[in-house]
Amino acid sequence: MAELNITNIPAPRVPLIDERTGLVAREWYLFFQNIFILTGSGNNPTTLDELQLAPPAQPDSGGVTSVSGTAPVVSSGGTTPVISMAAATTSVNGYLTSTDWNTFNNKGVGTVTSVSVVSANGLAGTVATATTTPAVTISTTVTGVLKGDGTAISAATSGTDYAPATSGTSILYGSGAGGFNNVTIGTGVAFAGGTLSATGSGGTVTSVTGTSPVVSSGGATPAISLATAYGDTLNPYASKTANFVLAAPNGSAGVPTFRAVVAADVPTLNQNTTGSAATLTTGRTIAVTGDLAYTSPSFDGSANVTAAGTLATVNSNVGSFTAANITVNAKGLITAAANGTTAAGGSNTQVQYNNAGVLAGITGATTNGTALTLTAPVISTITNTGTLTLPTSTDTLVGRATTDTLTNKTLTSPTLTTPNINSAQFATVSGTAPIYPCRAWVNFNGTGTVAIRDSGNVSSITDNGTGDYTVNLTTALSDINYSTVITYSQNYGIARCVGAQLYFNGSTGTEVAPTTSAARFVTTDESAAYDAKYICVAIFR
Repeated sequence: MAELNITNIPAPRVPLIDERTGLVAREWYLFFQNIFILTGSGNNPTTLDELQLAPPAQPDSGGVTSVSGTAPVVSSGGTTPVISMAAATTSVNGYLTSTDWNTFNNKGVGTVTSVSVVSANGLAGTVATATTTPAVTISTTVTGVLKGDGTAISAATSGTDYAPATSGTSILYGSGAGGFNNVTIGTGVAFAGGTLSATGSGGTVTSVTGTSPVVSSGGATPAISLATAYGDTLNPYASKTANFVLAAPNGSAGVPTFRAVVAADVPTLNQNTTGSAATLTTGRTIAVTGDLAYTSPSFDGSANVTAAGTLATVNSNVGSFTAANITVNAKGLITAAANGTTAAGGSNTQVQYNNAGVLAGITGATTNGTALTLTAPVISTITNTGTLTLPTSTDTLVGRATTDTLTNKTLTSPTLTTPNINSAQFATVSGTAPIYPCRAWVNFNGTGTVAIRDSGNVSSITDNGTGDYTVNLTTALSDINYSTVITYSQNYGIARCVGAQLYFNGSTGTEVAPTTSAARFVTTDESAAYDAKYICVAIFR
């Protein structure tokens, strides 16, 4: 091995600065590193050839362990990575291939042979030296003010697209339709040089005054207002007392104030203050028509008037009449009267049948001998047979004595109010003990589906279970202190005693109190309840 002397180490044969990176070249970096190592130890056995290749191997000091890449650069990673880059495509960044370079480099190759201008949309133009180095001049075919619409240009319309030129004597205003119109200059004013001025002999207001109640602050720019105390010590337009009016003092001239209206404020009217007329301006009379003759005095409302009326004569036959026959018109006036015939027996208040059942003593009566209609008040004595018809259904037939007896008479569907009926009124009853009719009764089949054979004041039977029934009344009684009588047929084929359990629940074996409209009971034999075929129930009160 040749001796290594620091003074004869050859320098790298590349530029010190790498022109690609602008940094110290890798060869020079290694060169300076080796010199540092050599001078640092003093006896490094590195050969000259080794010095040119790389620095001596050094102990591992925790260097680079992995290398990654940022797109478009890709690294395989690890301590010995493979660094690569993909070729560029339409969607991936990368390096430019030679094929793509040639394609790109060949773009734009050619020669312009001619240039021209097409006249359209209001534009035109000319071209100089069109085949070599063309010079294009653009012009327009439109005369006047131009306007564009985003596609082409055209001539603008005066007064529509722009304000027209004026002579100095016109003022323009918008027409409201996108255009302009001239303001007409009237007499007394002139418009010149942009100034509107008066041409007459008028002057300038220098001061304004006010006459009460108007007040003016004066000067060329006066403030006009009502006097502060006008009509009131407060603002005349503020809230005022109800029913007050603005008026001069009562009975004299003066400054008006808000006050109540007095009688003197109202002109004379033919009407009092309550709103009703006191008198009529022109008197009036009252005319009456019909069967009354009446002459009315003049009436103006100032006082009451009285005048007599006279009934018209409708019957010339006047006087007293016996058993009178009279004729009455629709107005209730007697139009005819004559003596009649007194009824048999000499009483005008008594109507009597004769022994043949024919009305006697009534002149002009129409009858079949058995019926008579009376107009109350009438006292009638009817002998033999006949029918007495009262005037209305609400009239009452009253006997002359304290008690009257109807003998051998039939009452059809009568309504008896608290009657006192004893056994004498029942032909089949003997003795004088009182009679209490049955208030409800029923005969029904208690087997299978309960069915009523016939009943009175009973609406339905409820089947509560074997032998357990409830009788429901149509019209309730006044209380529950009634008597219930139950009879029913034997349980056929079983010779046992039977007996009903009244006001009893056969399912629970408990008492069921009666109500004014229902009574519950159970039909049983000696051992258990059973459904009887014939069951009869009667209720008395």
